[in-house]
Amino acid sequence: MKIHLLFFSFCLSASCLYSQYKYKVLKHAIASADTVIIINYKFYDNYLKVRSLTLHGKIDSAILKKGKFLSVPLKLELANVLSRKDHLKGMMAVLGGFYPELAIVMWHQGQFSFIEISFACQKISTSKNIGIKTFHTDIRKDTDLHNFLYDLGIRS
Repeated sequence: MKIHLLFFSFCLSASCLYSQYKYKVLKHAIASADTVIIINYKFYDNYLKVRSLTLHGKIDSAILKKGKFLSVPLKLELANVLSRKDHLKGMMAVLGGFYPELAIVMWHQGQFSFIEISFACQKISTSKNIGIKTFHTDIRKDTDLHNFLYDLGIRS
């Protein structure tokens, strides 16, 4: 019994450490970016077209017009919001699949990358060069991020 309990606690702690690692990678990607823009997909008539252009780095003036450029202090605050420790409080009802509401688009030394966020699904997806695939967030982090975006005037 002690061995099972020890094994379970080891797996749980390893899972929590990996979860925090993912957020540290996101924090580094945002904090080190030269330019950070938040694009809310709901501001555009053709969701699929804007999302496709965003994911391929083909950002034009029409997309940028409604995007929100982040200053250095706001960029660092966003990085800190995403890297706060998880506070899982039990299972939450979430939407299946992945339907992102917004993207955080970044350029670092000319290299394009993005982070997509879906509050309904409680998932975050990143571009390949960030090094993490889609993963689940918790309700506390979603709430903190939602409040940060709301303060910026971005309603999701």
